[in-house]
Amino acid sequence: MLRDTRTPIDGSAIIHADLQGLDSDDHKQYALTVGVDRAAIDIEAPKEGDVLRYDSTANIWINVPSPTSFIYTDSTSGDVYYFDPVRGKNLGIATIQTDGSRNKDRVTNVYLRGEGNTPSNLNGFVLPWNATLISMSMSSNANTQTWSAQVRKNGAIVTEDFLTSINKYSRHNSTNDVDFNAGDRVEIFCSGQNIQYPKVSLFFRRRF
Repeated sequence: MLRDTRTPIDGSAIIHADLQGLDSDDHKQYALTVGVDRAAIDIEAPKEGDVLRYDSTANIWINVPSPTSFIYTDSTSGDVYYFDPVRGKNLGIATIQTDGSRNKDRVTNVYLRGEGNTPSNLNGFVLPWNATLISMSMSSNANTQTWSAQVRKNGAIVTEDFLTSINKYSRHNSTNDVDFNAGDRVEIFCSGQNIQYPKVSLFFRRRF
């Protein structure tokens, strides 16, 4: 049996293999592992001057300069962001959504409309800061049609990204990685014939 020769205040010896006293907190020198991947924690206790970092999967890193992903706070805006290892860039944790749709059952090759029923090419959603398109979804009221949702910007007839639906009510993609800049006007174009009540949603994260 392994024994700790230190003597607590009550004068009894600490026996770590003893079943009694398991609830006692006599291990303050160890890092807490509740809800944390223990393999990611340094075996040694943190010392004065050590740098503790938390990544996006709740792991704790001690004096590790380059874990997979750090979480930061922007000193100017106070926004929280992290390093996205898949896209290879710093992105904010908040998701910004903008939508485009038409309340018609025969929509053919037209820009979808946002709030106020204004076509997005005439007055689209304007990004207030640099951002990255990370996901998009599309839907209609029929599963017998083929159409594409095209993302454009600033009045140019250039497709920045797109998603195509073939005989489905809806589709989505969460692997998008298209950068936009602050001030860009985002436009959503429905490419198809007689599409029934099309709707498209775009999801952005701020890029740092």
